[in-house]
Amino acid sequence: MTITARLLRLLELEGTLTGRLILLQLCGWLLVACYGELGGLIGYSLLPQLHFGFSPEWSTLLRAPWTLVSYIFPHEHPLHLLANLLLLYWVGLEAERQLGAARTLALYIYGALAGSLSYLLGYQLSLLSGIGLILPLSLVGASAAILMVASVSLLTAWPSYSSTRRWALGLVSLLVVGYIAAGLISDFNRGGALAHLGAILAGLLYWSAQRRGYQPSRALERYLARHHCLGCGSPASQPEPHDSSAPALSAAEQSELLALQQRLRYSGYPSLTPQEQQRLLHLLSRSTDKPLTQGDAQA
Repeated sequence: MTITARLLRLLELEGTLTGRLILLQLCGWLLVACYGELGGLIGYSLLPQLHFGFSPEWSTLLRAPWTLVSYIFPHEHPLHLLANLLLLYWVGLEAERQLGAARTLALYIYGALAGSLSYLLGYQLSLLSGIGLILPLSLVGASAAILMVASVSLLTAWPSYSSTRRWALGLVSLLVVGYIAAGLISDFNRGGALAHLGAILAGLLYWSAQRRGYQPSRALERYLARHHCLGCGSPASQPEPHDSSAPALSAAEQSELLALQQRLRYSGYPSLTPQEQQRLLHLLSRSTDKPLTQGDAQA
């Protein structure tokens, strides 16, 4: 066994979406940094003008619309990257166990979009008002994407947490809110604070919709599972059917069943909405080829 494989197993990252996301973030940061160094060596005029950080100015955004998401790869400095990777490790594994890989990745993408769009909206409103409090700086870093995943995961699992854990997570949440408030009040990082705030609010809206039986990310989850994006919905991660004669579930349905079973295991049956409870029973019945009751699902 290689040192890398041992490290992945020690950190519980082997075969996980979180491990793949951490690797993707690290590789993306290295590629962006190498592109910048190459441009400095041979001259930017000889290379395509590629932007990776997000700018809230329409002129830059229209030339580089991919920066709505690509800004999660560049970081201000290595310590900024390390902090985000540690946060992703802490948040990602828990979210993946609760929500499943496909939903976690969908939330990660939505969080990135929520961060950039919040900065864009805040900056444009600032221009229209004539106040000009928000500067058009380059937004970089993956913290907005991680914060949306953290928000949905925390709110989903909150009923199952012990009082001690609730106090600890509540204190961490207050520190995060305080950091965002400081960024909004001061001049040093209003754009970043808006991105963080937008991602958290998007997480709250997602969780609220989820409680009412809606699944805003269902279409994206199915797409990610069908195309095995970052390992989502891969055959190795799917539950084995109990009866070989049972009708086979599609890859998207298997990924959905796995996500529901993981939430059931780590957050309890009450954490599922009535629609998700019915969906779980339906998928389990199809996979076992026999009718099931709510007691069977909880067991």
